[in-house]
Amino acid sequence: MQFFFAIATHSHYIHRFYGESFPTPPQEGTPGYLRGDENEDAAQKVDLTHLSSRQAIQDIVSFVKSKEALQHFKLSNEQDAKGVRWITFGGSYPGMLSAWSHLLHPTTIFGAVSNSAPIQAELNFHQYHEHVGMDLENEEVGGSKECRKIIEEGHEQAVAILESQTSFEADGKKAVDEDSSEDGHGLERLALMFNICGGADTLRASRRNQEVFIGDGIITIPAQSNDPSCTTGKVCNIKGLCDTILTERKNSPMKSSLDILGDVNQLQKKTQPGGGEQCTVVEWKAWLYFWKQDFTPTTQNVNDYSWVYQTCNEFGFYQTCNKDSNCPYGKGYHDIDRDLEICQEAFGMDADTVKQNVASTLTYYGGRSLTPNTGQDRVGPSNDMIVDGEDTVVDGQNRLIFLNGDIDPWEELSFNDGTDITPSDSVQGASHHFWTQMIKETDSASVVEARATIYKTVTDWLEQPTHLVSVGGDTVMETE
Repeated sequence: MQFFFAIATHSHYIHRFYGESFPTPPQEGTPGYLRGDENEDAAQKVDLTHLSSRQAIQDIVSFVKSKEALQHFKLSNEQDAKGVRWITFGGSYPGMLSAWSHLLHPTTIFGAVSNSAPIQAELNFHQYHEHVGMDLENEEVGGSKECRKIIEEGHEQAVAILESQTSFEADGKKAVDEDSSEDGHGLERLALMFNICGGADTLRASRRNQEVFIGDGIITIPAQSNDPSCTTGKVCNIKGLCDTILTERKNSPMKSSLDILGDVNQLQKKTQPGGGEQCTVVEWKAWLYFWKQDFTPTTQNVNDYSWVYQTCNEFGFYQTCNKDSNCPYGKGYHDIDRDLEICQEAFGMDADTVKQNVASTLTYYGGRSLTPNTGQDRVGPSNDMIVDGEDTVVDGQNRLIFLNGDIDPWEELSFNDGTDITPSDSVQGASHHFWTQMIKETDSASVVEARATIYKTVTDWLEQPTHLVSVGGDTVMETE
């Protein structure tokens, strides 16, 4: 039996509008492309019609059925081609595509491995930062309740400074501006501590600037990217971060939590390009202007632009920090309106349109229910493309496995309640599809086990027996 793995670990390699390649500039009078070289007119209209997960799935299916793909198997006729078994594999957004390609086309895509895939589209993804807060307490990865407490206190102290010295009306206009503080902190010192571009004046200028500064954290908490063996500085993972915070509190018990976070911020900046000399940009209007007017596609920024568009057009996934949440950052300083403003300004999609887009995606693919509804009234492949031969939803749920890391905030929107038909596995202590990355000697037992689970599952699907062999002193599985 012949088979082939369709590897999709990075959307850059399988998806239109992603990657480093730039299409040939269009002829005069035609719509421009998202990508172009430095000589292309940046003002050309961008045509994003085919930037969607639905189009990507059509492209995957078309590729699998193409003569170009099948010629590598040296098959003599179309009937022999049916013996090829395609397995899709991906992590994060490609993990979503992996699952959905098989779910909608199970006779074309024989099976799918979906890693850390948030298939439950959600507009207000408040659970993301709340999960980060839980990670800070997780002792398995070096967290503690005391570590979380200090981080939350530091943000509360920063919020207190902002709210005591500036105030804004509902329309964002300045209401109060008093630069005084009883605790020795002030806007000037706060801006200096975190090296804000434009200093305290930038924080005084608008509520939105303050939201950019504190709504997603005044330090970086590496939950999604947590690597127990990282070597890029002593605060590059949760353990290093919490160890540093707790050590500083022990050595300087009178130092405020905000001051401790300021020190951590400086340590983190030293690992960035420029050694931390560059200031932190928090100016909201400049950010909006970049997306709306000043955006020039480059290999460095174009993938971000594509993903922001897809969040507006399909998924949402906006990581808010609401007042009534368990977010460890500046509560109330990242609401959904901020993200919806980007969709409006950058792509002309108003709030109602974005909400409808997310609802349509959830219905179309079925979210965690794995029961898609691809009605003719929705944008995307028509029913005759979804119904592939004798496809059924049940068959699409078979030969489909989901794996999620319990440290990963995206786990909140992933498929976790496995069944006999569609199994799922939680990888303890693991971050965002960590087991799909390069093998390291420092990999935990749970990460190693996750890889073995994938191998055995796919092997069972292909009905190929396995036996254990010794390679360099290690026991590995090998197909016969």
